[in-house]
Amino acid sequence: MSSDKIQIYLIIGSIGIIIFFMYLSILKYNSLTAYQKSYRTNLIFRQGIIILSCMCIAFSINKASVYLYNSLNISLSQNVFSMQIFLILSILVFIIVSVYNSKIDKKDERIVNLRQETTFTNLTSVEKKVKKIKDYAHCFSSINYEYSPKDYTVKDVNINISKQEISKFHKNQLKQFEITTFYLNLIEYLNSKSTNFKHLKIEKDDIKKLKNLKELKILILDRFKYVDKNNYYASISQLFQIANSDETEFLSFLRDSQHSKYSTLSLKHAIYYINYIKKDN
Repeated sequence: MSSDKIQIYLIIGSIGIIIFFMYLSILKYNSLTAYQKSYRTNLIFRQGIIILSCMCIAFSINKASVYLYNSLNISLSQNVFSMQIFLILSILVFIIVSVYNSKIDKKDERIVNLRQETTFTNLTSVEKKVKKIKDYAHCFSSINYEYSPKDYTVKDVNINISKQEISKFHKNQLKQFEITTFYLNLIEYLNSKSTNFKHLKIEKDDIKKLKNLKELKILILDRFKYVDKNNYYASISQLFQIANSDETEFLSFLRDSQHSKYSTLSLKHAIYYINYIKKDN
């Protein structure tokens, strides 16, 4: 088969492919909105450009293979030689694209390693007794806003936490802490992110120096602040399964600190630890 016939077959095949895609994109569907028609017209335009580009490349390669065949003394037929050229170039392009894509994936911040997304795979949930809503409905929202009746702007903000509650919370923070399963897993999580976010690991010696729960939480806060909010890993939420009430509030505070908007659950920690951090700085 001559090269001219091959070119004719390529042209006919390409036109047939274009018509087929035009049918799939527009002719198959009658009831279309203006946006859909515009989108599908653009789609056909892009498909046409891709196909025409492939045709130009194919013609160029075919011409080059014919020139090489006529220049070299090859025992193979011209068609077999051309197919081999196409095959070699296809494999070469596939390898180049694969290597390029792998490098992009490594640099792409949105690609998350599966191990990081399933950090805690062996946790067993702790059964918790949940009070009826009537038992805590009075403090369901810890923040109340007072609005001006004139222009409905915020006049005042009231926090529904008493001094006695904060005082009791403060005493609990000064108690000697116990490294529970929750804190062990949380520290392990932060240490696993130390390479990603370039912060120091929490070593056993660091833990031995701590005197109370407050110092432990400050240490964790110091490491957690390096976790970038755009690369926050959802697996930390798994720790809610094994957390007691205080640990649940602390974990909520860690998550809320990523966007500086604190929920009712994390408000006590926010009031206490944010003030401490500001004084410390």
